[in-house]
Amino acid sequence: MASSVKVRRDLALLLAIAASFAETGGVTLYANSLTCRSEVGIVRKELSSAFVTRNAQRLAAFYAEDALLRPPGRQIQGREAIVAYFIGRTDRRRLSHRLESESLEIDGVKAVDRGVWEASWQDPGQPVTSAHGRYLIVWMRNSAGIWRIAYESWPRPEFADAATIGCGAPDCIGVSGPSLPG
Repeated sequence: MASSVKVRRDLALLLAIAASFAETGGVTLYANSLTCRSEVGIVRKELSSAFVTRNAQRLAAFYAEDALLRPPGRQIQGREAIVAYFIGRTDRRRLSHRLESESLEIDGVKAVDRGVWEASWQDPGQPVTSAHGRYLIVWMRNSAGIWRIAYESWPRPEFADAATIGCGAPDCIGVSGPSLPG
């Protein structure tokens, strides 16, 4: 099962990269990868801030109009649907969110970002819950030079205290995280 999920995830990534090469001709338009790395790093931090504050307008600005989001067991297409997914439960207090890149490969107008996310939140009357997991984001730089997310996916999160939230239940996916609802 796990290897099947990895194969599908890798195939989706390859398709996203192939599509971007078809659109750009594979030409590197931005030679200064240090500048691009810095730009993507800044955007990544701003994305976390928008997620924690539930700022729909700011969240929307990070995604391409036709972006594809692949949370565990779901597929969400389009900026508006993605923002609605991330706004989630308004009674859940988001406390923190962080994306830490472990690998950022930039080729012109495309960046493939792999890393680890961490998040914490609190439901009414409950203790603080924390989770972490891996992520994959394919960023595309548009004609205005702005980095936007074209593809984002992650496997099921790992919880700091799975027993506290009943992580064996199907609702486990429905908890807040960097790319999880709520």
